[in-house]
Amino acid sequence: WFQNLNEIQRRRFQSEHGEHRRVSWLLLRAVEEKQDEIDLDFQDAEQELGRYADGILSAKDFANLAGKYSEDEVTRKVGGQLGWVNQLGIGTDPAFARAAFMAQENTLFGPVRTKQGEALGWLHEIRQAPEQKEFRVAVRRGMHKKLRKQLFVEMELHCRYADPLAGIPTAGPEILR
Repeated sequence: WFQNLNEIQRRRFQSEHGEHRRVSWLLLRAVEEKQDEIDLDFQDAEQELGRYADGILSAKDFANLAGKYSEDEVTRKVGGQLGWVNQLGIGTDPAFARAAFMAQENTLFGPVRTKQGEALGWLHEIRQAPEQKEFRVAVRRGMHKKLRKQLFVEMELHCRYADPLAGIPTAGPEILR
């Protein structure tokens, strides 16, 4: 069955069960052309990140700077932590994900041009992809888990909202009114 998966399915399973990297970023928003004096173009952002990079020797240094200067509101609050990214960049900027997969563990990388601007990254940890046999088992388990969940939802909806004998709702929201 594994050989019969199409390319889209293989890519999805690779993103779910393949190699992942735990990363943080410090993002400076940048534009191609400045519209205002406070705007940074990509070159200005890259230079500013270069100055920050000079002071980063550890993950703690990175987190402190990301917490002060990152322009990504969500990750700034947690020291720049993006979490686990996959090689396909699903859920994050693809250029940043590619750079993370070229970096060494516990190192600074970048600046990287992203869709939002320029970013520095810190690679905290690498979670290797399982061997092919374990990968297939993980994919199979993942498929079974999704099928069980889908089946449970369908069964629950059928049982909860319709009594096949009477043709009326038995435990749906109408009963609770």
